[in-house]
Amino acid sequence: MTTNLWIAEARVIAAQCWREPETSMIEIDGRLAETFAQRLSAWMDTAAQNDRNAEYWRGRAQVAEMTIDMASRALSGENMTDQGEAFDVASRILAKVQKLDPIPHQPR
Repeated sequence: MTTNLWIAEARVIAAQCWREPETSMIEIDGRLAETFAQRLSAWMDTAAQNDRNAEYWRGRAQVAEMTIDMASRALSGENMTDQGEAFDVASRILAKVQKLDPIPHQPR
């Protein structure tokens, strides 16, 4: 059984539906409210997971951008005082790339 992190908030939202002017004259049906809350909480969980995924990929993109920037500076010799510094930059780039998880192949 999965834990539903959003059910309490979804129940409040479902109950608030009966406080709207267009529905305030309808008697609340607990079964309907609970069913709606369950469905709503599933969508809330999906939205939260989507947000976590976006944050993860945003971080990966930032690391890739910094790595590409470091590589371009190393290859162009920009801001490099000697070969030792260029080697250090190249070593840091390699370390960053090795730490990245491979992106799983998605069949089309």
